[in-house]
Amino acid sequence: MLRVIKDNQAKVKCVNCGTVTNHDVAGLEVPFLEEFSEYENVVLGCTCGTMEVFNVNIPIDAEDENFETGELPLEEEIQRYYVRILQRLVRPDLRGSGKV
Repeated sequence: MLRVIKDNQAKVKCVNCGTVTNHDVAGLEVPFLEEFSEYENVVLGCTCGTMEVFNVNIPIDAEDENFETGELPLEEEIQRYYVRILQRLVRPDLRGSGKV
């Protein structure tokens, strides 16, 4: 679970052991997969061996998402906020767009 992204540092809390790990995402660039017409997921690991996988293909703006079931839980909204920041850091088509 992404806890914060600041100054190209992503703090991730492990869903398995609860350890918070700091990951430097400066210079990390995910490849575009032509076969699927989307970007590869970002995978950040914990010292316990658990891998956190982040889908950087969600709509870049919250206003672009249509939710059929209504509002998302607050925790999910927060995660999507941080994933959108992560997208702007690791996707070459979005790098430098918006405030990070």
